[in-house]
Amino acid sequence: MNIRKTLLLVAVAIVAVATFVAGHKPAVAQSGSRGEVPKQKEAFEVRLWKYLGSVCYQQWAPAGDNGDFRPSEAPHGTLVKTYMNRKAAGSLSGDAPKPMPNGSMVIKENFSPEKKLMAITVMVKYEGFNPDAGDWYWAKYMADGTIAQMDTPNGKMALAGKAQGCIDCHSGADGDDYLFFND
Repeated sequence: MNIRKTLLLVAVAIVAVATFVAGHKPAVAQSGSRGEVPKQKEAFEVRLWKYLGSVCYQQWAPAGDNGDFRPSEAPHGTLVKTYMNRKAAGSLSGDAPKPMPNGSMVIKENFSPEKKLMAITVMVKYEGFNPDAGDWYWAKYMADGTIAQMDTPNGKMALAGKAQGCIDCHSGADGDDYLFFND
């Protein structure tokens, strides 16, 4: 991959994170708007899915599995493949892994035993998003791009944003980066 394409991918990742921030600000009606409803922006998880469809993330650096299928367990499926963007991959170089910098993105494809894609899970690090959980934004997409839902005592909950199940599991990783392949 040439440097120009790599720089473009990094720029798109930064724009995706910046778009996330802009999309989570409350809408405020201006004086004199005469009751016009402000146009709602797409949710970050929708924009993130579109971004993933626009890049060839399978050509990003493999994370912990050399790009091959490796065994896994719930909630990620029987087999997985994991990829990370250049920012994330850069933190793994050297003798000891460093915490992931802002803008890092880790994508895990979740497969059935028959190697059928079942879901795609994504972690995006954004400073200030959730300091109590390493500033990671979490999302789990079904193979068709819809956000996975989890049953809770209060009904269904989308697995996007500050997904408590993701946070609870990944808090068991060594260090404070919430990543098991850094262990």
